[in-house]
Amino acid sequence: MGLGFPRPGVGASWANASPGTGKGEALEARTPDELHPLWVQAHNMGDLDGMMALCEPDVCFVTWSGRSVAGTDAVREAYRAILASKPHMELASTVEVIGCGVDLCLVQFRWTSTASLPDGTSKTFDGLATDILRRQRDGRWLLVLDNSYGVRRIP
Repeated sequence: MGLGFPRPGVGASWANASPGTGKGEALEARTPDELHPLWVQAHNMGDLDGMMALCEPDVCFVTWSGRSVAGTDAVREAYRAILASKPHMELASTVEVIGCGVDLCLVQFRWTSTASLPDGTSKTFDGLATDILRRQRDGRWLLVLDNSYGVRRIP
């Protein structure tokens, strides 16, 4: 049985994702390439619960500064701080999904996000994410590691 994602080295298109219809809706990624468009949809709507619904309970998030936070409560607070700036995120059109066994994969993609600063100006951030996803027993894929600036951390 296939995992529903491309062979290593083959890009996937975000156009295949099945977006939800609104804030607070239960979002489910049935393939690895569906997860990030759903996460970004929730992010752009300021839907913290929607973002967290796409994460494992022991999710780890690596912040812009390189600090790691782990677990639902800590990641929720880190995401809440990010959402306070009312950011708008966009994903590159192509991602690389690399299968690592039957129910684990590495996902790499470029992203940009523009946030509103307290002084009324805006700032744009970007990165090349290296995230890890795991397939759950019920078939959903969830975020294990949210490493938005993944390759930037390498000297």
